[in-house]
Amino acid sequence: MTKQELINKISTSTKVAKKDISQVLDTFFEVMRTDVLEKGESIRYGSYGKFYVKEIPSKTVKLNNKTIVSEPKKRVTFKPFTKMQKRITSK
Repeated sequence: MTKQELINKISTSTKVAKKDISQVLDTFFEVMRTDVLEKGESIRYGSYGKFYVKEIPSKTVKLNNKTIVSEPKKRVTFKPFTKMQKRITSK
């Protein structure tokens, strides 16, 4: 689903203007990024799940007699809670 499809669906369901929904979604994701995830914190949302930053440690790999060390990384991850996971997998 694209951002525009999501906005259209929410607008149809709530009778709220698409412009307002777009602004709310943009603000939500901006706050989620700058105020929470960039600080290494997590967001728990009701019975749906949790967004968090997962740290991936560096890896050492030998390839053709050369040792390559990757840089540690951070990755945004979503983990659905059990109730949400059951809803998705039962369909």
